[in-house]
Amino acid sequence: PKERSSSTLWIGVDLDKQEGEFRLLSETVELFSLELGTANVEEIPNRATYRFQGKAAGKANFVVWWFEAQLSPSDPSVVLTNAPNCIDARHEATCWGQAAAELPSAASVVAGEVVEI
Repeated sequence: PKERSSSTLWIGVDLDKQEGEFRLLSETVELFSLELGTANVEEIPNRATYRFQGKAAGKANFVVWWFEAQLSPSDPSVVLTNAPNCIDARHEATCWGQAAAELPSAASVVAGEVVEI
């Protein structure tokens, strides 16, 4: 959303509230996974290349992300997440939004093809 744009590295959005003009162009991808309390913060990538499966044709100029924390080692269904319900209906929508970062340059996405960003 333009009213939230600034010089920061990311902006807050809420896809369930249909903020902005976001359109889902790819399948969701896990960007990284870590175990709190044992993860080495130096090993968390601050830049990486990812491959996404195209779901619809268009120009991708933002990446939207959210978190999912598994709260029980014995029951993977016990989670805390801010995943948008409009994309991941496994969980109810929350009052938390998601985060979005603008790509350095737009990526062309074609349904059924892999795009690398």
